[in-house]
Amino acid sequence: MKNLFMLLLLGLFVGQPALAEEGVAKKVGDGIKTGGEAAGNGIKTGGEAAANGIEKGIEATEKGLKKGAAAAGKGLETAGQWIEKKVHGDK
Repeated sequence: MKNLFMLLLLGLFVGQPALAEEGVAKKVGDGIKTGGEAAGNGIKTGGEAAANGIEKGIEATEKGLKKGAAAAGKGLETAGQWIEKKVHGDK
């Protein structure tokens, strides 16, 4: 009976660290999972920010081109008027 009791105690002492290690491993696994999810979210957010930045850059370029074309058109109109005055004189 005493031997059986000793074996039970031995099993308890041997089993406890194994359970503790399993708990630690689970916590480590959960931490890795959480870190991976956070990294994935950060990459997604960074990608969205980059896409928004590119889109805003394209919009700004389009606005700049429109303004440039309008200015060039006015410049050509003014040049045309100047040439007409030179050719036909003031009316």
